[in-house]
Amino acid sequence: MKRKTTISTVCKQAILILFSSVYLSGLGGCQDGGTTYGAPQGSPSDPNQPVIFTDFTPNEGPVRTRMYINGENFGTDISLIDVFIGGQKAKVIHSSDKQIYCMVPARASGGYVEVTIKNTDGNEYVKHTFDQRFTYHFNEMVGTLWGKVDQNGNSSVKNGSFEEAETIEPRLALFDDKDGRREIYFCEGNKTIRKMDLNKREVTTVLKSGSVDWKSINTMCWSKEKDTLFVNNVTTVQDAPGIYYFLRKENFQIPHNCVIMKNVNCIFVNDADPDDWGIYFITKDKSMLYKGIFNPETGLWDPKELHSFGNSGQWYEHAVFHPEGKYLYCLSRGQHCIQKVIYDPETNQLEKPDVFVGYSGSKGYVDGVGTNARFSIPMQGVFVRNEQYVKEGKDDIYDFYVMDADNHCVRTVSPEGVVTTYAGRGSISSDGRVYGYIDGPIRTDARFSTPMGLCYEESTSTFYVCDKNNRRIRTISVQ
Repeated sequence: MKRKTTISTVCKQAILILFSSVYLSGLGGCQDGGTTYGAPQGSPSDPNQPVIFTDFTPNEGPVRTRMYINGENFGTDISLIDVFIGGQKAKVIHSSDKQIYCMVPARASGGYVEVTIKNTDGNEYVKHTFDQRFTYHFNEMVGTLWGKVDQNGNSSVKNGSFEEAETIEPRLALFDDKDGRREIYFCEGNKTIRKMDLNKREVTTVLKSGSVDWKSINTMCWSKEKDTLFVNNVTTVQDAPGIYYFLRKENFQIPHNCVIMKNVNCIFVNDADPDDWGIYFITKDKSMLYKGIFNPETGLWDPKELHSFGNSGQWYEHAVFHPEGKYLYCLSRGQHCIQKVIYDPETNQLEKPDVFVGYSGSKGYVDGVGTNARFSIPMQGVFVRNEQYVKEGKDDIYDFYVMDADNHCVRTVSPEGVVTTYAGRGSISSDGRVYGYIDGPIRTDARFSTPMGLCYEESTSTFYVCDKNNRRIRTISVQ
């Protein structure tokens, strides 16, 4: 039997059609940065009338501040309107012909606000730069670069795009900027090396677990020219390689024996001194400092014993030279402190270490000066140039940023030994927890969970964090 269509049903259908027509005509259209789906783009500026620019508001704010530009005859087609704030292109969201609504982009620090109104053919019709300037407020934010997990927080070791890639245990990061590259090598657990390409936004595996006869990776570093990658091997076998090296021309995939020695747990290179071509390393059993010197006859680096280094059996997680070669910082996991070692460029020798910040053998979380500060497990750190120090004419213009794994944060060490918390431990839970997975402002909101790796990209002022227990790669950037 055929169903009858009542007057009431016809009215409902008419109302629905009318609503759909109005929605698609632009009154309810879905717009995103100038694209309106299923609707006209709006009207262009009237070429027979002048375009008038009055002012904009607000005058200051951080990234994603809503800006309103006032005037007349802007047109309503946002695809024909370009706005640049501080030299960065802003996202234009709406125009009512008398007011343009846009969003302040990241790093809009130049201050100038420039508006271009185009003809329907896309050519420039009017360009205006306001005398009034916008004051940009920088925000330091923690974000997530990649690391796909399921609803239960589970993941696997999976390569692919940043949207697809997964990691189980990211631990140690090393930035590669040679010849314009933007790549980061990192340890997956302690036996696999993977690479993330920031330009291609993809993750690949360089060395699989088992492809090299190593027991455990603890540190890795570049040669001066960054054509060789040194990776340690914590082994208890006396005649086994304690350090391997890998060559860029072989895509870092073929292991070569470098130093034959057991219990090598920390390796580092002095980039600053042009006469210092050796590789330094510290052993765990005697806590002895060595310098490996290349032997062209054997193709190995011969270990030269320099002197005892710290306490016997002390585990050094990471060591890094100051960018100008003035000294070395050694991160002692077991002693919960950072030791400082002066480098003598006349003799090419490192002196014995002294505790610089933290208190040897005392674990905790305290911001403070020198040995009044407390760390839990300092893992990996990088020196970063501080422009304020440059303006002040300081002799040492670098701060040291270091992962404090069990305190779930990034700490900063000034040249004078002042320790502060830089990022993490934000929005403390009602149960007192300071760890977790939260993106946002570095101190008020952001949280990590056992972050273990850290590297820095100077060209973009971005930190990259191996956030182990969250199974993600996080970023800390200025926006």
